[in-house]
Amino acid sequence: MNTDQFGAPGKLKEQQLIELVTLLENLSTQENLSADEKFLLMKNTLLTEIKNLARPGTKTYVLALNLV
Repeated sequence: MNTDQFGAPGKLKEQQLIELVTLLENLSTQENLSADEKFLLMKNTLLTEIKNLARPGTKTYVLALNLV
């Protein structure tokens, strides 16, 4: 299952999703950032990575652009 009719990432993107979760976990444990700074960094990271997971020109990509 590399893709499906609902735009799910599929198994090829599994490693990218694991890396994203690891990055978000690392950001959440930063003690030198305020809660607001962590939230903004995590939000921006998540939005950027969602866009990177989608192929330009697909419905998923358009939906990812609209998350901003």
